[in-house]
Amino acid sequence: MNNILRKTKIRFNEIDFLKGLAIITMIISHVFYFQYQLNMRPLNFNSPWYLFLTLFAQVVFITCIGLNLSLSNQNSKRDNNTPEEKNQKKKKYIIKQIQRVIIIGIFAVILSYLTYLTHGYKFIKFGILHFASAAIFIMMWGVNSQIVNLIISLLIIGLFLTRVQIADFLSPKTHPLFGFIIGLGHPSYYSMDYFPLVPWLSLVAVGILIGNVAYKHYHRQFKINKNFQKFLDNNKNPLSLFIRQCGKYSFLIYLLHIPILYFILKFIQGRQVNTI
Repeated sequence: MNNILRKTKIRFNEIDFLKGLAIITMIISHVFYFQYQLNMRPLNFNSPWYLFLTLFAQVVFITCIGLNLSLSNQNSKRDNNTPEEKNQKKKKYIIKQIQRVIIIGIFAVILSYLTYLTHGYKFIKFGILHFASAAIFIMMWGVNSQIVNLIISLLIIGLFLTRVQIADFLSPKTHPLFGFIIGLGHPSYYSMDYFPLVPWLSLVAVGILIGNVAYKHYHRQFKINKNFQKFLDNNKNPLSLFIRQCGKYSFLIYLLHIPILYFILKFIQGRQVNTI
């Protein structure tokens, strides 16, 4: 039984590669964003190159939250031979996701505190880590149902399109923080990093749908171009290996790059002040 529950996880190189591209573009965009926050240089948030970097990273990362939920669930159900094995693996899946919720939530609180110390009122109140923790807990229970996730994605999109009218109705009746987190309230807070449940939760549902269809039974259901597949699987290609490793450890890289980037830019800023 223990050997069954410890079945080796198969990694899909195309997913690691995509996540790697996302974390790389995120770091690049954060270089410019943190320089703006530290008053080192101006930033046009509507410039095409900046919008591409930020949206690509955000969409891929959040969609992969749902994709990872689907893959984790399907991996837990591989080679179920008896009802006992099914129950054991189901419990293992739930425990694993709860652990993720707690770990990501703890880091989210730490990041909020650190950004409060460094940026005051601009500190992160409900950023990507807060969202990821909440999204995993909300979406983990319906990961098996295509219909549920399709309804959720359409419902969230509908709420987003009518958010102004809903905010007018809810704001006088609810606490501003509730509307801030849900994404259906008038903005009463400022946050350096902000990912409300509406509309971003729809991407998590889409990620689950993609995972359930494209990787059904934990097997890729589509073919990849042979040349691209060779590039993905080539561990001797430094570019492919680097990007895939970035994707494999994207969560750790995300946690580390923020303080490292901040202190590097503060150091550069201090050197610039001293040379004036």
